Amino acid sequence: ERIYPSHGNPIAMVEKIQQMSPAEADTFASQGLLGDYPNTYTFTKSLAEQLLVARRGDVPIAIVRPSIVIGAWKTPMPGWTDVMSSAGAIYVAGGLGLLKVLPGSIETKSDLVPVDYVVSILAAAAASQSLKRGTYRIFHATSSVVQPTTWIDSM
Repeated sequence: ERIYPSHGNPIAMVEKIQQMSPAEADTFASQGLLGDYPNTYTFTKSLAEQLLVARRGDVPIAIVRPSIVIGAWKTPMPGWTDVMSSAGAIYVAGGLGLLKVLPGSIETKSDLVPVDYVVSILAAAAASQSLKRGTYRIFHATSSVVQPTTWIDSM
């Protein structure tokens, strides 16, 4: 895997945005700032990765890219979460009867990964990079390749 570059120099772009008012930043964003990125979430994740790599010096970097993070599988207890968002919010809304219909196919891969798995991958990634000064490596915390599940499987 690799770092996907955005258009322009990421360091200069961040410095430019930091000097703007919120209204100027909104205008700047609406005038093609995102390029091929579908939204500010994916754009800023990419920008953060680019900045980490550009400014790492001799510090080893481990970048972990999780898919959709859900409640814990086992640790600290099954189902544990500290925030209700993403897929967890969909499950709660459905369970409470607030969500009657969710458009899509039940056979679509859900690519959900429990938070305790992500934490384990973070620790392993940090350990594996800890002595590799000046390098970076990208790790994926996903389920779709090794143990794919569909939305119906995860319900």
